[in-house]
Amino acid sequence: MGNGYRQNSFILGKTNVPQLLASNESDNPVYGCTVNPWNPERSPGGSSGGEAAIIAALGSCLGLGSDIGGSVRMPAHACGICSLKPTSSRLSMVGHVPLLTGQEAILAQPGPMARTVR
Repeated sequence: MGNGYRQNSFILGKTNVPQLLASNESDNPVYGCTVNPWNPERSPGGSSGGEAAIIAALGSCLGLGSDIGGSVRMPAHACGICSLKPTSSRLSMVGHVPLLTGQEAILAQPGPMARTVR
C-alpha cells in the first residue's frame, strides 16, 4: 500500500471473503453470505466474490483480488465484470503472504477487476 498512498490512491472499503479464502461462495460466519447483485438467489462466486459483487453493483470502479485456481475469474464471470489473472511473477509479490504455512511455492497472483477493460 505504500506506493498506492504516494500515487494518491486510497481504500474505499473492504469486501467479504469466504473463510480460509477457499470456497465457491463468499460466505463466512462473521459477515454472512454475499449475494449476486443481479440475482440475490445466486452466488457471486468464491474468494473474490465480494469484490466482484461491489464492482457489478457500481459501488467501486475497480478492485484487486488474488487468484490461484479461478478466485478472480469465476466471480467476475458470475457478476458480469472483467478480470485478469496475470502470468506468474508478472506483477510484484511484495507484501504477499502465502495462504498456508509450508505452501510458499503456491502463491496467488494479484488480479485486477473492473466493469470494463476500457
